[in-house]
Amino acid sequence: MTLLPDYLIAVFWFASTVFLGVTGWVIAGRLFPAAPVLTRAAHTIVIGWAHVVAVGLALGAVGLLLPAALLIGVTASAALALILVTRWGPRPTQTGECTIAAPLSQTSPTPHRMWLAVWSLVFAFWAGHAVTGGLLRFPTDWDTLMYHLPFVDYWLQAHSLYTPDVLRCDPGNNELIALWLVAPFSGDFLYALTNLPAAILLACASVELGSQFGLSGSWRNLAALAIVSNYVILNQLNNLENDVAVAALFLACLANGLQYADCRRPAALILAVVCLGLLAGVKYYALGYAAVAVATIAPLIALRMGFGALVRATVVGVIGCAAFGGYWYARNWIAGGSPFYPLWARVESDLGASQDIWRSTFLGNGRPELFDLAVEAVWGVTGPCHLVALLGLPVVVSWLFVSGVRRSRWTDSRGEGTARLAALAALVGAGLILLITPFAVEDVPGTLNQMHWKYCPVRYGLCFLSLAVIGLSAVLDDLSRWARRIVAAIARLLLSRPAGGVLGALAGASIPVLFAVGIVNQLVGVRKEQLPVEVLDSLLIASNVVLVVGLLRLLTVASFRPRWAALLAISVLVLGCSATVEWLSERWHHEYARFYEPRLRIEVLQRWARTEPPGTVVCVLDLRVYPFFGSARQFRVCQTHGTPDDFRWRQYLRERNVRLVVISEERIQAGWGWKIARAWCDEHGDMFEPVWESVPYIVYRVKPDTLPR
Repeated sequence: MTLLPDYLIAVFWFASTVFLGVTGWVIAGRLFPAAPVLTRAAHTIVIGWAHVVAVGLALGAVGLLLPAALLIGVTASAALALILVTRWGPRPTQTGECTIAAPLSQTSPTPHRMWLAVWSLVFAFWAGHAVTGGLLRFPTDWDTLMYHLPFVDYWLQAHSLYTPDVLRCDPGNNELIALWLVAPFSGDFLYALTNLPAAILLACASVELGSQFGLSGSWRNLAALAIVSNYVILNQLNNLENDVAVAALFLACLANGLQYADCRRPAALILAVVCLGLLAGVKYYALGYAAVAVATIAPLIALRMGFGALVRATVVGVIGCAAFGGYWYARNWIAGGSPFYPLWARVESDLGASQDIWRSTFLGNGRPELFDLAVEAVWGVTGPCHLVALLGLPVVVSWLFVSGVRRSRWTDSRGEGTARLAALAALVGAGLILLITPFAVEDVPGTLNQMHWKYCPVRYGLCFLSLAVIGLSAVLDDLSRWARRIVAAIARLLLSRPAGGVLGALAGASIPVLFAVGIVNQLVGVRKEQLPVEVLDSLLIASNVVLVVGLLRLLTVASFRPRWAALLAISVLVLGCSATVEWLSERWHHEYARFYEPRLRIEVLQRWARTEPPGTVVCVLDLRVYPFFGSARQFRVCQTHGTPDDFRWRQYLRERNVRLVVISEERIQAGWGWKIARAWCDEHGDMFEPVWESVPYIVYRVKPDTLPR
């Protein structure tokens, strides 16, 4: 519950968020004065993300994770960083000496501003998609209801990142972004904006990594468009799944690490380390990609800068990983006996013993039909660009190796060659991580259900597939240059010089045009029936976003008093944000219980919202616990670990002052260890009063002062 109305809180939250973004933009410009706009945007997102995570971890570790403390802490942290960088940071004219040359002659020269316009439209469409598919709807994604959003509510209720009553204890760097979005308000109605920064970072990092390869301006942007044009990206813009965040931070870490190895800029090393720490703290399997990034960049630093530089970079890297990702594993180790809780934990847990983890991986399963199913999954969830990158992997790997070695011998393209060889190593490493990622194949033993569903193997393989698409783009970029030169030379000999120029340009442009057609196919082929969004509504909102931003920009540029114009523009945005938040808040609280009752098939949520006092403790023996928190997080939810006996079950309920018990028959029938709870409640009618029983839930009310001590 909040002390101030949401429309008033929105003013402070919006001002703090804008200040955080402006701070990141200014710092990025100071550290990288020559960086393109998209690269600077990527740096801005990483810097802002780092502030939120650092302050959230610090407050959560000491039990002071209050909304006001988070808001003030992040703002103060951003202000301090801004002062330090502007006063004692490098001068804007200071740059490193890079060996990555300017891109070779482009096959299809495209103005830089046109690509900025394209990306502006893409980002605006994503914003509209997040609104129509997320902000105007309630969360329904299984993982979001199971643990992503419950993490945030558990933290807010405990004022800490240590919550012993939660069933899962995964790392939560991405959920801390959700915490920033929802903590100050009375409900979680802004949850759907969580992955928007990560999606933008993925696009910007892909463009930057393409430039490290020496791709032309057209091809680096086409590659990035292909990477983000698929169902996984659009789907995760509407929920709190974190695979887009993993891919974005992985590519951003590689891009900054390659820049440090080439240009020797300390700022690039710092950003690479920050990305590495953030990556390690997103989810368990992200540790594998963090290791791949380290194994890719470390040899380059040693070869280019010497062993001493590698030692210094290692020290900085360890500090960064500990600061931005180490807390989650230390917490799990101390509280649960394993940094990867519930795996290898001393605490009994159904999650850790539900199946043979190794059999759920590609390597551990070994079924002969896996490759065909993987091809079908890539085709169904992404499209032709990713499929060609996957099937043409031997060609991509060979081309990256040959072109990397060849370019490394030339002084003016040595950095590009090194980057291609490093990308080859990262591609192989990412592929190996995908092969050993748990639950990529199945989460029900013997069914290959994840492969038949198609979505999970692709989202778990987003890092690998993204690198493969960039590698394919490098192949096609080189081929298009060669095609232009060869066709032009032949046409000059057989026809005329002007004809050679025209035919050569057409030949060179044909390959990127075909690739662009593949991108359009991926966009059109997104399985619309699975997207909770109307494309037309998203396009209309995107148009409005572009129009408003353009008008505000025109107002500040054309005004005789730009400062006053900027102040007026900010005031308009603040008022708009405040009104929007108030409308979303009222709708959220009015329709929350009404939405989830038919979806869960349980008719008690609306009655609880009217009759149960705030702070009522609900023990939920099910996986999707989020709806039981209530629209204002007014109820406290707990879950037992493992299979309690009578004594432990009674002790658990008494210690937590549980008043309501919700038991899922589906989870009991699936083999989860909560069967004793149902039996014990039925046997002790003097303590438990049934208040609802209909498949799939049974709900009991604990009678006051009846639990024996």
